[in-house]
Amino acid sequence: MRRLTWHDQTLNTAIHWQCSDRQLEELARLLAGLGIRQADICLDGWRRYCPDLKGVQKYLHLRGRTSLAEPELGLAEQLGMKGVALVCNAARQDRFNLLLASAMRDADRRCLQSSLQLEDIAVLSAPELAAIAEQVNGYDVASIIYDDRKAKGDPLSAFEQLVIIIRKVNCPVEVCLGNAFGLATANSLAAVKAGITHITTAVAGIGGYAPWEEAVFAVKQLLGFDYELPQDMAGICQQAAAVLELSVPESKAIIGQSIFAHESGLHVDGVIKSPELYEPFSPELVGLKRQLIIGKHSGSIAIKTKFSAWGIGLEDVECKHLLDRVRTLAVKKKAAITDTELLQLYRSSLKEQNYART
Repeated sequence: MRRLTWHDQTLNTAIHWQCSDRQLEELARLLAGLGIRQADICLDGWRRYCPDLKGVQKYLHLRGRTSLAEPELGLAEQLGMKGVALVCNAARQDRFNLLLASAMRDADRRCLQSSLQLEDIAVLSAPELAAIAEQVNGYDVASIIYDDRKAKGDPLSAFEQLVIIIRKVNCPVEVCLGNAFGLATANSLAAVKAGITHITTAVAGIGGYAPWEEAVFAVKQLLGFDYELPQDMAGICQQAAAVLELSVPESKAIIGQSIFAHESGLHVDGVIKSPELYEPFSPELVGLKRQLIIGKHSGSIAIKTKFSAWGIGLEDVECKHLLDRVRTLAVKKKAAITDTELLQLYRSSLKEQNYART
């Protein structure tokens, strides 16, 4: 089974957002906790803000991204990087051979592994892809990076193009995909199906890249890769977003806190009896828990299940009385009932029943 390597862009986005050195180190630690070991850094962006990367490099291997026209290879060497990605536009081939030959000589002198990142490659035809491959094969590049950050491709065309490139070039191929039209995860899956093993992602899709959690979970669940997920995957992703002072939407696929929340009485009854009919995977798989939301749509099953988890068994009469109060409060609040409010209603109901008996 092929092993996949994830190249992170969350850290690069954090640098562009001028996060502190402490934030960058904490973000790198969290990324390592997710099993991510590689991150690409735009050297031009680093030069603009000059953060200290020593703390980051305790957790991640960094690769510098720089323009082929004006490569900052000396800066990559100074920062202790072992590799660079030389970025050029695939549709503009003027002076390509001259620039690449010069950059490769300089990189070799500095003992830097050089990858070639081809922007706008998604718009090229099969003959144009073959022509580029022929040129690239004349150099000892570490990899070719299929760069579609402008999201001009779709899963079918990406698959076809990547198959051509993989067959034509003598080096590994990576992908770097934008998510402007919400297709980055699908395009990443197409890339893996085509034979790609190196994929650029960002936690929660931060910065407009393929969301790491969606891509990694999809290759495991849909493509059958034997990939061990972090135990608290959702929690770590949420912490990474918090470092950037962002919050993960509650409905975010894979890691959103509310994606396993159920309120409707019929729905709750069904999910308790047969979770697989309502949930695509077990919440524990990504470190989440099933939530029973108590509100105006709740039924007696939800109430009983909720109290059973607290070690309290409700009789049918008690449950019916409590459910009436729950619905009244939920309508008044125009929102769901919190656990604290639910327990308060229960205690209040008990007091009334005891008073009625006396």
